[in-house]
Amino acid sequence: MSADGGPGRGVVVTGGGQGIGAATVQALVQEGYRVVSLDLAEPTAAVPGATYVVGDVTSTDDLRGAVQAATEDGARLAAMVANAGMNRPGPLADLSRQDWDAVMAVDLTAVMESARVAHAHRDGPLSIVAVSSYSGSMALANRTAYGAAKGAVNSLVRHLAVEWASDGVRVNAVAPGFIDTELSRRARALGLQSEQVVRARVPLDRYGTPAEIADAICFLVGDRSTYVTGAVLAVDGGASILGLPLER
Repeated sequence: MSADGGPGRGVVVTGGGQGIGAATVQALVQEGYRVVSLDLAEPTAAVPGATYVVGDVTSTDDLRGAVQAATEDGARLAAMVANAGMNRPGPLADLSRQDWDAVMAVDLTAVMESARVAHAHRDGPLSIVAVSSYSGSMALANRTAYGAAKGAVNSLVRHLAVEWASDGVRVNAVAPGFIDTELSRRARALGLQSEQVVRARVPLDRYGTPAEIADAICFLVGDRSTYVTGAVLAVDGGASILGLPLER
């Protein structure tokens, strides 16, 4: 049974095996949803009660399979969380076309296709939540492909929110800032990211946590946001509104 006492509300989370995706899976399970994660790899730590499907988010068939798993036994699809992402950092002049296409395939086209598959399987109110990024509206050096894809995701969300409103579908995005994930810790260890520089850009003076992003996603998935659509919710400690770095 779901949190609302019905036959079950299913949610698919792409890229649910680690980081923000894993935190989102955990939070949604705690909210009483039937949660299916679609990821290329097995989870780093499985959440009891969640279902993990190994598959490719760029495959329409794999997306459909995840939705089918989330809607077994009479459950209806309540939400699609398009979280899976990738990056190929580096100067654009040196970026191969293959790398550019790979970033676009995962970070933009797969978000579109996740939304289309969810829309095709709707059976009542549906929430689609895309995980965008601070870099979708703010420029970061050597992140051109990633930033371009995330900026396009923000536009996609607004267009679909208008196009599908009459279908009972809400479409929103969460735009995380600097989040303390496995990837960001690895970047700091390799000298690719400076904690001092990041904290100077964040008024709240710290990295965010995956759980804080998951809480925002849960809000947009659930019944407390039924009049919210077409929004890109910044969850970045104030980084996107800061004009000059803070002196600390």
